[in-house]
Amino acid sequence: QCLTEKDEEMREMVIFYITERLLKRFPKILCQHFIECIFHYNCYEDHETYNRFSQSNLEKEVFSLAGREHSHERHIIYHFMLDHMPDDQRFMTTQRLCQDVLGAVVDGRIKLNKSSMPMLEDTLTILRSDEIKLASLKSRPEDTDQPTDQAEQAVMAGMVIKKTIISQVSGV
Repeated sequence: QCLTEKDEEMREMVIFYITERLLKRFPKILCQHFIECIFHYNCYEDHETYNRFSQSNLEKEVFSLAGREHSHERHIIYHFMLDHMPDDQRFMTTQRLCQDVLGAVVDGRIKLNKSSMPMLEDTLTILRSDEIKLASLKSRPEDTDQPTDQAEQAVMAGMVIKKTIISQVSGV
């Protein structure tokens, strides 16, 4: 939440700590906690798994970024997290957003109501954002070797997916 701090020096110190210390020691931490952040910052507590830690009312109030008035702050955090994930983690995050949020809505595990709508809106906004797109699929104007048609992009996406699956299987 300090990523949205108005004091630039404090914000830069937090960014330094996250990028140079935390991510060096725990490289998957942003991916592992991304979905939890969506539930937490929207104060959605009706899910069986996410946002289940105990907090006092004061802590909930202090750390809440719920509501339209805090939407910009939430997205600053989401975009920072995505910008600091490699492609395989972005791919897994996309899969988990679809499964744990959108799939839960479709299955009825998350009811569409006033408390879940902001979380769903955040999820859909994230899924359509440039930050979640795989770097290998983003077109770069200075790089003329980038694929220009959809077939080449699909082949590249398949290669990234295969690499991710192989790395997950070999890690087991």
